[in-house]
Amino acid sequence: MTYRKLAAVSGLIVLVVFAAALWRHNSMDDTTATPARTPPSSTAPEPTESSATNTAPDPMESGTPDAVAAQAMTIAHTWTPGLDTSPNDAFRRAAEYFTPRLTDLITTNTGTDVPPSLQWQNWATEHARIIADTTIGCSGCPADTTDTAHRVATITQTATTATTTTRVDPDTTIWLALVHTDTGWLIDELRY
Repeated sequence: MTYRKLAAVSGLIVLVVFAAALWRHNSMDDTTATPARTPPSSTAPEPTESSATNTAPDPMESGTPDAVAAQAMTIAHTWTPGLDTSPNDAFRRAAEYFTPRLTDLITTNTGTDVPPSLQWQNWATEHARIIADTTIGCSGCPADTTDTAHRVATITQTATTATTTTRVDPDTTIWLALVHTDTGWLIDELRY
């Protein structure tokens, strides 16, 4: 399977999970009382190698939507297939940069989890680490307001093993909507 096909399949898997979660969320009766939100339990392992998740300044303190978007998407697309069961584990690690609504959509088990791809299994066997490099732009985005910002994230991934470094094609493009909260900017919506 080519890296382009792998990236397309991975993107499709994430899209299916989000669509199922969104469908489940939208199909709930609005008149039903919403139970108090409890923090999602995360079994996602922490990366064992140094990465942008622990070497960059805290984007929440920077006060910019760009910093939050870049950090969140870098964490969400940096994977360790030997430790992570799927890319969803990385999204769980990035949950601190998402609104509670988006976190619930991402971390809720919809029962539609897809088994890991052959490429994912190969990466796990090779002890690969998939490193994400995120570029943030906003060409054509609506103007920022005091409460909302829109950005476009382009994620380039590189698979590294003990002996090789290979670019994962194609790049991933994600449209993000951020909202300003009491704790700073958070991602409220993402679309592939």
